[in-house]
Amino acid sequence: MRPAVVALLLGGVVLSGCESKGSAGPGIPDSLLVDVLVDVYSATARAHLDGTDPDSARVEAMAHFGLDTVALNRTLHYFAENPDSAATVYQRALDSLIVFQRNLRSAPELDSLARHIRG
Repeated sequence: MRPAVVALLLGGVVLSGCESKGSAGPGIPDSLLVDVLVDVYSATARAHLDGTDPDSARVEAMAHFGLDTVALNRTLHYFAENPDSAATVYQRALDSLIVFQRNLRSAPELDSLARHIRG
Protein backbone atom coordinates (compact mmCIF):
# COMPACT_ATOMS: atom_id res chain seq x y z
CA MET A 1 0.00 0.00 0.00
CA ARG A 2 2.84 2.39 0.77
CA PRO A 3 3.92 2.73 -2.87
CA ALA A 4 0.35 3.58 -3.89
CA VAL A 5 0.13 6.50 -1.47
CA VAL A 6 3.53 7.74 -2.57
CA ALA A 7 2.40 7.41 -6.18
CA LEU A 8 -0.69 9.49 -5.42
CA LEU A 9 1.37 12.20 -3.78
CA LEU A 10 4.02 12.22 -6.48
CA GLY A 11 1.47 11.93 -9.28
CA GLY A 12 -0.23 15.03 -8.02
CA VAL A 13 3.07 16.83 -7.85
CA VAL A 14 3.92 15.91 -11.43
CA LEU A 15 0.47 16.97 -12.60
CA SER A 16 0.79 20.23 -10.72
CA GLY A 17 3.89 21.29 -12.63
CA CYS A 18 1.85 23.96 -14.40
CA GLU A 19 0.44 25.37 -11.17
CA SER A 20 1.78 28.57 -9.67
CA LYS A 21 4.63 28.21 -7.23
CA GLY A 22 4.92 29.48 -3.68
CA SER A 23 1.43 28.90 -2.33
CA ALA A 24 0.95 30.21 1.20
CA GLY A 25 -0.42 26.90 2.48
CA PRO A 26 -2.25 23.79 1.45
CA GLY A 27 -5.54 24.54 -0.25
CA ILE A 28 -7.13 21.44 1.26
CA PRO A 29 -6.95 20.96 5.05
CA ASP A 30 -4.76 18.03 6.12
CA SER A 31 -7.64 16.04 7.62
CA LEU A 32 -9.67 16.33 4.42
CA LEU A 33 -6.63 15.56 2.26
CA VAL A 34 -6.09 12.29 4.13
CA ASP A 35 -9.69 11.27 3.39
CA VAL A 36 -9.34 12.34 -0.24
CA LEU A 37 -6.10 10.39 -0.73
CA VAL A 38 -7.60 7.25 0.82
CA ASP A 39 -10.74 7.52 -1.32
CA VAL A 40 -8.76 8.22 -4.48
CA TYR A 41 -6.52 5.22 -3.77
CA SER A 42 -9.55 3.01 -3.09
CA ALA A 43 -11.40 4.25 -6.18
CA THR A 44 -8.34 3.61 -8.34
CA ALA A 45 -7.96 0.09 -6.94
CA ARG A 46 -11.66 -0.64 -7.54
CA ALA A 47 -11.39 0.68 -11.09
CA HIS A 48 -8.49 -1.65 -11.82
CA LEU A 49 -10.43 -4.60 -10.38
CA ASP A 50 -13.59 -3.69 -12.32
CA GLY A 51 -11.76 -2.94 -15.54
CA THR A 52 -13.05 0.65 -15.59
CA ASP A 53 -11.13 3.85 -16.21
CA PRO A 54 -8.95 4.72 -13.16
CA ASP A 55 -8.75 8.40 -14.15
CA SER A 56 -12.54 8.70 -14.12
CA ALA A 57 -12.65 6.92 -10.76
CA ARG A 58 -10.15 9.41 -9.30
CA VAL A 59 -12.11 12.39 -10.62
CA GLU A 60 -15.33 10.93 -9.22
CA ALA A 61 -13.72 10.33 -5.82
CA MET A 62 -12.50 13.94 -5.67
CA ALA A 63 -15.91 15.25 -6.76
CA HIS A 64 -17.41 13.41 -3.78
CA PHE A 65 -15.49 15.91 -1.62
CA GLY A 66 -16.34 18.86 -3.86
CA LEU A 67 -12.81 18.97 -5.28
CA ASP A 68 -11.31 18.90 -8.73
CA THR A 69 -7.84 17.99 -9.93
CA VAL A 70 -6.71 21.63 -9.83
CA ALA A 71 -7.45 21.93 -6.10
CA LEU A 72 -5.78 18.61 -5.32
CA ASN A 73 -2.75 19.38 -7.49
CA ARG A 74 -2.30 22.79 -5.87
CA THR A 75 -2.34 21.18 -2.43
CA LEU A 76 0.03 18.39 -3.46
CA HIS A 77 2.38 20.97 -4.93
CA TYR A 78 2.45 22.73 -1.56
CA PHE A 79 3.35 19.45 0.12
CA ALA A 80 6.10 18.81 -2.43
CA GLU A 81 7.68 22.08 -1.27
CA ASN A 82 7.07 21.23 2.41
CA PRO A 83 8.24 17.64 2.89
CA ASP A 84 7.80 17.59 6.68
CA SER A 85 4.12 18.39 6.30
CA ALA A 86 3.84 15.86 3.48
CA ALA A 87 5.33 13.13 5.67
CA THR A 88 2.68 13.74 8.31
CA VAL A 89 -0.18 13.59 5.80
CA TYR A 90 1.37 10.56 4.11
CA GLN A 91 1.62 8.69 7.43
CA ARG A 92 -1.99 9.49 8.32
CA ALA A 93 -3.19 8.29 4.90
CA LEU A 94 -1.14 5.12 5.26
CA ASP A 95 -2.55 4.51 8.75
CA SER A 96 -6.08 4.91 7.36
CA LEU A 97 -5.38 2.41 4.57
CA ILE A 98 -3.99 -0.09 7.09
CA VAL A 99 -7.15 0.22 9.19
CA PHE A 100 -9.24 -0.23 6.03
CA GLN A 101 -7.29 -3.38 5.18
CA ARG A 102 -7.76 -4.78 8.71
CA ASN A 103 -11.49 -4.08 8.50
CA LEU A 104 -11.66 -5.97 5.22
CA ARG A 105 -10.04 -8.98 6.84
CA SER A 106 -12.41 -8.94 9.83
CA ALA A 107 -15.67 -8.55 7.88
CA PRO A 108 -16.89 -11.99 6.75
CA GLU A 109 -19.12 -10.51 4.06
CA LEU A 110 -16.09 -8.78 2.55
CA ASP A 111 -13.75 -11.75 2.84
CA SER A 112 -14.01 -12.68 -0.84
CA LEU A 113 -13.31 -9.07 -1.84
CA ALA A 114 -10.26 -9.00 0.45
CA ARG A 115 -8.95 -12.23 -1.10
CA HIS A 116 -9.52 -10.80 -4.57
CA ILE A 117 -7.64 -7.59 -3.69
CA ARG A 118 -4.70 -9.51 -2.22
CA GLY A 119 -4.54 -11.56 -5.37
